[in-house]
Formats: sequence, C-alpha cells, structure tokens
Amino acid sequence: MGDTLTCAECGKVLKANGRPAGQRYVCRQCKESAEIAVPARIQRPGKPIATTKVKERPQKSTGLNVWAWWGVGIISLLLLVSVTLVVLSWVFRSAARNERSLVILKLEDDADAAAKRKDYAKAVDQIMAALAEASKIEPRDEALIARLQLKSSRLIVDDVKHQLPEIEGLAPYKKVYAYRALLPRLRGNPKLALWWEFVTKKLDLAYEQSAEAEVKRAGVCFKEGRTAEAMDLCEQAVRNTNTLSTELRRKIHAEADVLASQIIPTCGTKLEKFRGEYTLGSEPSYNPPLQKDFSEVLRERGYVLRPESSFWDSLWEQQAPYLASVEVIEQYLPGYYPTSKCRMTGIQVIMKIEQEQKGEKKKVWERVFMARSASHAVDLKNYRKEFQNPVVEKLLYESARKLYDQGIMAKLSEVPDFRSIISGSPSLPNPTAR
Repeated sequence: MGDTLTCAECGKVLKANGRPAGQRYVCRQCKESAEIAVPARIQRPGKPIATTKVKERPQKSTGLNVWAWWGVGIISLLLLVSVTLVVLSWVFRSAARNERSLVILKLEDDADAAAKRKDYAKAVDQIMAALAEASKIEPRDEALIARLQLKSSRLIVDDVKHQLPEIEGLAPYKKVYAYRALLPRLRGNPKLALWWEFVTKKLDLAYEQSAEAEVKRAGVCFKEGRTAEAMDLCEQAVRNTNTLSTELRRKIHAEADVLASQIIPTCGTKLEKFRGEYTLGSEPSYNPPLQKDFSEVLRERGYVLRPESSFWDSLWEQQAPYLASVEVIEQYLPGYYPTSKCRMTGIQVIMKIEQEQKGEKKKVWERVFMARSASHAVDLKNYRKEFQNPVVEKLLYESARKLYDQGIMAKLSEVPDFRSIISGSPSLPNPTAR
C-alpha cells in the first residue's frame, strides 16, 4: 500500500507520493493547505501520515507602500498650502482694491471741488493722482482708467482756456514761460492734439515777440549805461531764436551782435577760478559764497561778467579786457596761543582786477584782507596745556573764520566803479551826460 495522508480539514485520504515531511500540500477537495508531518519513507504500513493545518502567514507590506503614502501626504499638504495662499492673495488684493477705490473717490471729489473754484491746475493734479492709483489696481480696471483719462482731458482744456486771457496780457518773455508751462500737460495725449498744436503756435509767436522785445530793451539798457543787463538780454534774445524763421533769426542775431561787440571789448570781465590753500577749511566752504558776493559787487560796479556759456564765446576769449581773481590762503601763524602749545590760524584773502593789454596784465585794483584767531578766543581752563590740542586749534580756526565773515564784505565794497577806471569810451555811453 503506498504512502498516504489524511486531510486535516475534510478527512479525505490523499496520496503522499513520496513527498518529504514539511512540504506543503493542497487538498483538491477542500482546497485547504496541509503539511506532511512524517516523511513518507518511515511511515508504517497501513497507517496514514498525520498532517497538521498550517495557518497562512500575512505577508509583510513592502517599503514601496510606505513611500507611496508619504508621497500622497506631501502632495496633499502642498495642495492645501497652495489653495491657502491663493485665497489669502485674493483677500489681500480685494482689500487693496477697495482701499484704492476709496482713495480714488476722495481724489475725484477734491478735483470736482477745485474745478468749481476754477482752480483747474489743482483739479488736474488731483485727477492725475487718481489715475496713478487706478493704474495700480489688479486686475487692471480699463473702464475706470478710461473714465479718469477723459475727465483729466476735460480739466486740462478748461485750465488752458482759463489761462489764455491772462497769458495774452503778459510781457513777451513772460508769455514764453507761461506757454511752456502748459505744454507738459498737453504732451502725449491724442485727445488734446489740436490744443497742443494751438499752444505750440502761440509759443512760437511769443518767442518771436520776446526776442524782438529783448533786443530792443538791451539797446535801451546799453544807452542808459546798464551794460550787464543789456548783455544778459542779448544772450536771452539769441537763445529764444531757435524756433524762429531764418530771416527773423538773422535779424535778431545781427542786432545783438552790434551790442555785444561794443560791450564785451569795453567792460567784459572774466572771473577766474578761485585758488586756495587750506588748513582746516576747504574750497567748498569759501568759493560758492565768496564767488557769489564778488560777482554781485562787480555787476553793481558796471563790470560785465562772462557767463558759463555764451553765443559770443570767441569774442569773450579774445577781447574781454578784464580779469577778476580771488585767492584764499589759510595758514598757521608763528608762535602759539598764550599759555598753550596750540597753533593759531590766519586767513588771507587776495582780490584783484587786472586788465589785459597786448598779452600783458596790468593791475587795476587789489585788496588784501587778513583775519586771524582772536587773542582771547578760548578759555583754556578745561583743556590741557602741555600738548597740541586739536579741539582748541579748531576753536581758534573758527574764531578766525568768524572775523573773516564779518570783514570780507567791507573789503568787497571797495571794488572801484568801472567808470572810475575807464571813461569817455565812444562805445559806452555815459548815463550822467546830458
């Protein structure tokens, strides 16, 4: 009799067929799994091989499943964060939009109130500010922007209409500035193209009238002996001829040339660059105020100063007869401040007017001004005396600067009048002659 075994579940006798003990076997009747308990080769004849039911062990989950769940969790978290950010962004944009809308309404109300007072310039400024706020709204509100642009165009036209009668009553040179002030509001607006063209023509006419009037006034000033003012008007008249017709521009230039050719060779003065040597001071602390004061005094005395840029640069370079110069020298004085080893400061200012004749310089006027530290400028009780104290020296320097500020204008007032240097010139009329 062959080796057999009995299914522990249904009791069916099965053939072992020489399978070794421990091998699993599936019953064909109940489909349950059984294990051979005793090897078939040592089974006693006539006795079935005992089998035991073995429970299925659950398979352990692999690492791939764990990572998959982690991925799902991270993706869900990212989606949640993204949705939250979108919602918050929408909330903030809505709040900003509402806030800007309130600001725009306030600016429009102010513009309407200004327009009722006929203060159109302020009304335009308020609407332009409202436009700037509207352009910041997201998403862009094209309807709001178009409405504000239309309103600004209407206010600009009202402003131009309001100013035109007043501008027409101004002097020619003032008309130029007034019309030029209107152009920036009209520039770049297609709806105001006709007004741009109208104001531009008015400006060209004002330039023409201004240039003619300035040359005429320059001639009057020249006859009255106000040569500096006459030269300024000539320069301004030439600058205003850029937009004029060729024929009129030549006429203005010719008239201005006649005056310039008489003024510059007679009383033209070149102000040289200031020179200086400094201890505790510096060039910026002296030059701007001193140059301004010196220039004003020279103009008052009848000298005509060369501008930074001139239509007659070559004439200035070759025929201007006078040179004005200032030199500032700071230095420590010999000896020390009493009962100390601190140096005192001296400030020397040298002012000159020279005349160039055939390549040589002839001194016309010179003044030397000296300011020094006061003898009792500093109370040394709070300072050590046995060494050079920079704080004390700074105080001594400031004492000298104070005396310089007080005395320099008195020296500048000694600049001689131009007519005391040269008189009787046929090209320079004497306003006192009758």
